[in-house]
Amino acid sequence: MSEKTEQPTEKKLRDGRKEGQVVKSIEITSLFQLIALYLYFHFFTEKMILILIESITFTLQLVNKPFSYALTQLSHALIESLTSALLFLGAGVIVATVGSVFLQVGVVIASKAIGFKSEHINPVSNFKQIFSLHSVVELCKSSLKVIMLSLIFAFFFYYYASTFRALPYCGLACGVLVVSSLIKWLWVGVMVFYIVVGILDYSFQYYKIRKDL
Repeated sequence: MSEKTEQPTEKKLRDGRKEGQVVKSIEITSLFQLIALYLYFHFFTEKMILILIESITFTLQLVNKPFSYALTQLSHALIESLTSALLFLGAGVIVATVGSVFLQVGVVIASKAIGFKSEHINPVSNFKQIFSLHSVVELCKSSLKVIMLSLIFAFFFYYYASTFRALPYCGLACGVLVVSSLIKWLWVGVMVFYIVVGILDYSFQYYKIRKDL
């Protein structure tokens, strides 16, 4: 059987969108989430440190207070501090997730994708899906991600090895700067990796959708 080479028509593409067959990469969504987290910690790290210092100071002030009173006051203070921090973090991740999906597929109302399909419980169909090209690519992609992320972490830790050995002579402020620099570059390295993986995965999803329609 010859491989399908003709391009799908506009009608097939529209029908495919109605059935939920759209070009979308989960890796691009992960990239947007990583960017949102990076921006959050970049702009709110000082505020989080201040919250931590205030919490420690407040805890020390409660040392000589009755246990039940101290526990209640400390719980209220922590809940208030964490709620504001987590609300910003959660909102950023949600906006990044929704934004990445919208940029990739736009607004899609795929009512047909929600309905019941008999092939979902067909053993033969499920067996074919397990050993399909898509499954093989997903397995290779997951393996590549584990290997490459391990190499990225190993590279940066090796690069900073001499700096780590000098940390005992560096002082607290210097140590914080070194660790924050390492975390920042690790994060940037992971984001660059996800840009490459996202482009490759999106290209494959584009090819797969065109081939299946």
